[in-house]
Parts: sequence; C-alpha cells; structure tokens
Amino acid sequence: MASKKNLIILLIMPFAISLLSFSAINMTFNLIDNDIVAIDWDYNDNEAFALSGDKARYLLKARAINDRNYPTGQTLVWNVYNADGSDEAHAEIYTANNNSYLHTLSIGEVVVTVSNDKGNIQKKMNATIYAQNAIVFNTSIKGSQSNIDSNIYFGQFDISGNSKSLSSISFDVQAITEKNNSGVRLVSNSDNVEVDMSKKKINFKYGGSGVVDSFVTFGFTNVDYIETYTYNFKIVTNGYNVYSYNDLLWCTNKSATGEIVVLRKNLESSQNVSTLNDPNTVLFGNKSGDGYNFSKEIYSFSTNFNREYIDQWNNFVRTNSAYKRVSDQVKVGIRLQKDLYGNGFTINMHNLTYPYSQMNVGNQVVPKLTDANLFRGPLPYYTLGDPNNLPLVTAYGQDNIGLYVDGDNITINDLNLKSCDFGNTLSNLETVGTTLETHGKNITIKNSIISNGKNVFKSYDSKNVLLDNCMLSYSRNFLCMVGSYEYLTITGDEYYQFIHEDGTKKIRTLNEYLAPKGDGDIALENYLFGNNSAGHNIEAMRSLQAALDGRSTEILNGDLTITDTLFYRSGIASIAFETLFNGPFLFNAAPSVVTEKLNSVGDQLDQYGVKIPYLPQKVGGVSYPVKLTLTGKTKFYDYKTTSVLDIDGLVGENVSSLASSFGYDGITLDTIFPIKTILLEEAGKKHASYNGQLNVPIAFYGGGLNLSKLELADDFEYKEHLTDVFDVDFLDRYSSIDADGMIVAALKAPTIVSGFNPFQFALAKGDGYLYGEAPQIQTLIDNHK
Repeated sequence: MASKKNLIILLIMPFAISLLSFSAINMTFNLIDNDIVAIDWDYNDNEAFALSGDKARYLLKARAINDRNYPTGQTLVWNVYNADGSDEAHAEIYTANNNSYLHTLSIGEVVVTVSNDKGNIQKKMNATIYAQNAIVFNTSIKGSQSNIDSNIYFGQFDISGNSKSLSSISFDVQAITEKNNSGVRLVSNSDNVEVDMSKKKINFKYGGSGVVDSFVTFGFTNVDYIETYTYNFKIVTNGYNVYSYNDLLWCTNKSATGEIVVLRKNLESSQNVSTLNDPNTVLFGNKSGDGYNFSKEIYSFSTNFNREYIDQWNNFVRTNSAYKRVSDQVKVGIRLQKDLYGNGFTINMHNLTYPYSQMNVGNQVVPKLTDANLFRGPLPYYTLGDPNNLPLVTAYGQDNIGLYVDGDNITINDLNLKSCDFGNTLSNLETVGTTLETHGKNITIKNSIISNGKNVFKSYDSKNVLLDNCMLSYSRNFLCMVGSYEYLTITGDEYYQFIHEDGTKKIRTLNEYLAPKGDGDIALENYLFGNNSAGHNIEAMRSLQAALDGRSTEILNGDLTITDTLFYRSGIASIAFETLFNGPFLFNAAPSVVTEKLNSVGDQLDQYGVKIPYLPQKVGGVSYPVKLTLTGKTKFYDYKTTSVLDIDGLVGENVSSLASSFGYDGITLDTIFPIKTILLEEAGKKHASYNGQLNVPIAFYGGGLNLSKLELADDFEYKEHLTDVFDVDFLDRYSSIDADGMIVAALKAPTIVSGFNPFQFALAKGDGYLYGEAPQIQTLIDNHK
C-alpha cells in the first residue's frame, strides 16, 4: 500500500479532477481574440442622401468602443444593401485613404451597416436615396439600431412612479424638396392611434389585444409631390415601455405577477455609459455612494438543484458551532414572468455580476471578488472539507442567474443580453453566473444575442422551449446546458444483482453491498489498488453502477428545440446534457479505506489550515432525462485548441497548493483526468480535428446515468458535419492500462466519485467547415426576413 503522503494526494486530487476542477491559483491564461463592446455613431434611424452622380459620396463615421482593460484593435467594416432585397444597387461603399464613403447610385431605400471585422457586433440605419424630394421621419428617442427583428415595438403604457399612463411617440418629420416649397401633412393612420401634428406626437388609444399592427402615413403639403412615407410599428397591448433600470424592476422583481417589458433603451455598465455618452444608454443598477443597491433589488429563491449536501452540512453545523451554515439561495438579477420585447437593445448586468476589484498578474488584468459582490459563483453540490474555509474541493450546484424566465407562455424577442464585459480570457467569467435560465413551459427566445456567462443559456425542468434564430457566445463552460433538477433518490434498501470479483453473482441491497468491509467495499478497494486484468473487477463496477442507477426512468422532464441558432466560443463544448454524478463515494463514502486514510491524516491536513469535519452520504441520485432537437440552420463556430479546451471551471479547489506543499509540483488536470487526451485520440481516429483544433458541439455528462435524448431533425443542415455520438469509457480504458500502481490508482479514483457510466461526445468532422469564421449578426437578420 502507498505511503501516507502518497495517499493524501491520491485521495484528495481525484475529487478535484473527477468533478472537473477549477484551479484558483492557476495563472496561466488561455487568451482569446476578444471583441469590442459596442459601436458608437451619430446617425438617426432614418437618413436621406441625395443622388447627384459620381460626386455623391458621403463620409461615413463611427467608432469602436473597447473595454479599457482589454483593447482589441479591431477595425470597422461598412456595408450597404437594398432594403427590399432587389438586385439593382442603389448605393455602394467606396473606400479611399482609410476612409469609407456612401456612394449613391440610384433612387431607392437601402440599409447601411457597420460592424466589427468579425461581423458579430453591428449597427444599422435606413437610408433614402433621393433625386429631388424625400420625407424623413425619426422618433425623438432613437431605436437601438442593432435590432434583428425589423419590426419596432412600443408598449401601450409608460410607467410614472407607481402608476401607468397611455404611451405616445414624439417624432420629427421633415420634407426635403428641390425648391424647399413644401411641408409635411398627415395622410392617414391606424385606428389605434391619434396623431397631433402641431405637437408632433403619436398618441396611443385603449383597446386591442396582443401585438397590434400600427402605422402613420405622411405626405407633402404641396400636392404636386405625390410621394408618401409610412411609418410602420407595433403596439404591445398591456406592454410597458422601459426607459430605465427602475422601470425594468417595476415590471419584474417588484411585480408579484410580472408585466410585459418593451425595452426602449440600453441598460449598460457604468464604464460603457460613461464611454458612450449616449442618451440612449443608461445605467443598469442604482448607485449608492461607491456601490449599488442590488441587495435590495434582486430576486432570490432556494436552489432547485440537489441540495442533500447543503441540508446535511447545515444540520451538522447545528451541533458544531465552530462551523458556519451554507446558503441555499440562488440570486437573480431580473425575474421575468411575462413577455419581453427587446427591440435590439442591450441589458448588460456587469455592475451586478462582475467582481468589483482587480489585480494585475504580469500584463493581464484579473478580476477579484470583494465583500460587496453578490454574485460569487455557484452554490455547492458537494464539498470535501469546510465549505466556508479553504475547502479542498467544491463541486458546484446551481449558479446565480442574470435573467430568470420564470413561468409559462413567455416570449423573449430581439434582446441583446450579457452577464458582463469580461475581456480576453474566458476564465474571467468564473463567478458571473448563468446569463439566462428558463423555468416553465411554452417558452420562446428568438432573434436574440445571449452571451458572456459562466454558462450562457440553461433550460432545466422546462417543457416546450424554443431557441429560435439566436446567437450564443462566450461561456466559461458551456453555451447551452439542458437537464433536469428533478432526480430519483437512491435509498439503498432495494435488492440488486451484483457480479462479484470471481464472476459469481449475488443478490444484495446497496446498503449491504457497500457496508464497510462488505463485498462491494472490498471490490472497490481492489478496483483502486488491485490488478483488474486477472479478474472480473470491471464487471463488478458496472453491476455496482447499475444498482446506483436504481430503478431509472426514461420519462422526459423537459424538452428544448434549437433552430437557426449560432454557437461561438465555449470553454468546453457548445451544448451539454447534464446529469448528477453518482459514484459510490457520494452514496456512503465508499470504499472505507478512503475515509479511513482521510481521517488518519487529519493532523497533517490541519497544519495547512485544511479540515474535513464531515463526510455526507447519499448525496447523488439519478437525474430525469430531457430531450433536445436541433433543426434548421443551427451552426457551431466553436473551434479551439486543446490548450483552450478548458475542462476546469465546474468546481473550485484548493488542492494544488496543498499538493505543492507535499512536494507534488507537477500535478496537472490532464495527468489525472485525461479527457482532452482521449478526445484528441478519438478525433484522430475519426479524422475529426482540423488544423490541430477541435470543435465540440455536443457533450453528455457521464459518471451517473444520462438517458437524455438528442434528435437531429431532417432539415438540420449541420448534420453532415457532425460525427456520431461516441463513448469515452474510463472503465474500459483503465482495464488495459500499463502503468505504475499508484498512477493507475490515481487514474481510477475519479470514477468512485463521478460514477462509472461513460461520458459521450459528438465532434465536428475534420472537414474544416466554418473553421476560422465567426457568426455574423447579418445572418440572423437575413434569417428573420
């Protein structure tokens, strides 16, 4: 048997590795080519440019807004296309001396766009190319100019204090004529509005239901000019226009049942508000001195995740006053219970979610939590040690949430939602929470950009959810997670058939089989430290896992359909099917040799400030499965090198420093849990890497039982570029490995925590499809037409 020092490392490191640990002391940064945070310009929603031959070239001006700590150096790219999709070019972009110009060619309506060179951040304006006359209409408060849905939505009501009033649209309308001899008159309007030309207001009326098509048509007062201009818009019945953070709170967190949100301004970080200096951009949050009032404004609820560890720890604390309780509260920035119409505006929750301090490590700016931060990372699912004081390992449960869609029959349309601005390394997203999570049925998120979260989008225990024509980008872990918080508990009292090490079969309960020094306990000890090639130990582990999986169910507890959606820049994989880890150590801390050795080295751990006062049992379970359907033009732009493929980030650990104290300086994640190595091997077998990079669209958690379903619809265009789902089975791998006994034991140890079922993956084939490309906003706009 190994020495005490070796056993400390053997028995502690597997927790960190098997639960995909995050090393808090690791200062090796996997840098990415980050984006600008916004584009600023001075154009109205609608502009007019004269047609006057070759001389009609108009200088185009815009500026890229960088995060001050992480400048990118990206250039801006201009484009123009006909508004009606016709082929005859009404204008073109002319470039000279590093400047861009709009060159008008023929009479018509065009859309002028400016984007970063990737094309995933964009602004646009409508432009009329005219020869002699034109009518130019603009609302007093500009649109976002970043909308994917071409329709513009207004709420029926404005918010004033704690009351509401019928809304109106202030506007400006101008007549451009050759001889300046005409004004503008009202020609007609829809029945649900009244137009006051003297005050230049469109006043809304009561009545209607749902989303109502509305219009106002203007003409020239000089009847010799026969052209007219029609402004089309939509009024959301019982919708409320949101012009401020407090308006948003009024419709969400401060409303018992919620109100329909119609966003009319950007809600941004303090840095972006000051940098943009734009009346269309206001602060997300209420300043209070040097801080914010978020503690009085957020919504919170008791976690939906498996909370066995939290409850057992808090019960332990009742009779052990030296330790403190663990919170079970999930913090939510915005709780949405009704529809939200975003109009392309941004909600950036940076002021709430991102660490308030920073430090410099080399040339890299690193975020640092302060006591004032409410978002501090996920709640624990399982902790080895004291969760409040140098825990060795914490496996994460449910995370805090930026926008929580809580209810049934809810639609989000055309919203740019981000947890924060994070810079140029995905590890900066460690504590900022999930950007958007659903909890309900019949939920639709469409024409939206969701980004910059530890996980970007989660659909759990949610039925008939649709993600339609969206872009998901920049996650520490996964861009989309599907799963269920509901699970079957394992009591241990039911009888199962176990395969013994000599190949015989025995009927036992789990409680009997895994009792200290029982058959299963001894089999687990032999599995870790024995020679598996000489017996049936691997089969014994499979039969043990079948018992831990219990009377599993294939009843679906959620379903999500993703169509025409673009995935970009995950730390691990684009989509993950989660299931609970459910190994024998989580059931009753088996094998007993592990707990015996942990207890025996307690004094040695104490001198490093590490305590293991309590080992909970029966923490695992069997998650209910869910179904995901991929359809349409859904695509994955998620190539990464294996160094960037970062399977850290799902738990926290203080093991690395302890290992170093014992003289183990070279321990790495890939040494003990070689998932990246295995993926690279499999990619080689399947010819599924390109230019040394992997694209991992799909991952199924293993360990515990994962019965979730993936369905690829007939119209799913990316299907031909996706490998079949394949297993990564550690039991098979370890049964034939030829290495030193301690190394083999260290490799096997993670499975006693996670469980013995294989992980599964589907990779992009090695055809280079979409390699080096980024998803473009224009693709979403074109999809919506």
